Formats: sequence, structure tokens, C-alpha cells
Amino acid sequence: YKHFYLKPQPRGGLTQTRASYRSVYGEIESQWEISDSTIKYSFTIPANTSASVKLDQVKEFAQADEVLNFKQLDNSVSFDLLSGSYEFQVKM
Repeated sequence: YKHFYLKPQPRGGLTQTRASYRSVYGEIESQWEISDSTIKYSFTIPANTSASVKLDQVKEFAQADEVLNFKQLDNSVSFDLLSGSYEFQVKM
């Protein structure tokens, strides 16, 4: 996939999860971990690809300058990422 979508859904009593998919461009990874009132998200976007990300239950997102096309609506944020590894901590 040249462009793909990530929409992690932290709920259901889980405190962490990790998922990956081996695409023709490389490994796509998404993981999150809940600690107190914050969620740490980690994403890996393979070379020559991009991703659109939507995060729900977000009260504060301090890394807006590190992403493309940032939008905040109510308690969710959306943005785009280019190739690379990213880590974001957000307040729930």
C-alpha cells in the first residue's frame, strides 16, 4: 500500500496492543499503551509510503508541528505521516 489508514481503538479493558502487517513496501506497525491518563502511540510507516491517522479520546495533542494536515475535532485528532517511526503521547 502506498497510502494507508491507521485508527487505533484503545478500549475494552486492554492496556496495550501491537499489530503489524508486512506490505510490499515493508513493515507497517501500530501499537499503543495506556498509562494513567495518557496513551502512548507508536507507528512505523515504511519507505515510500504515507499514512492517515485518526486518534479518538484525545484531550491534548502537543506534537501537531511534527505531522502533516493536522486537524482537531472535539475529542479526536487526525493527521498524515510520511515514512518513518513515530511516537506520540496524548492525554485522554
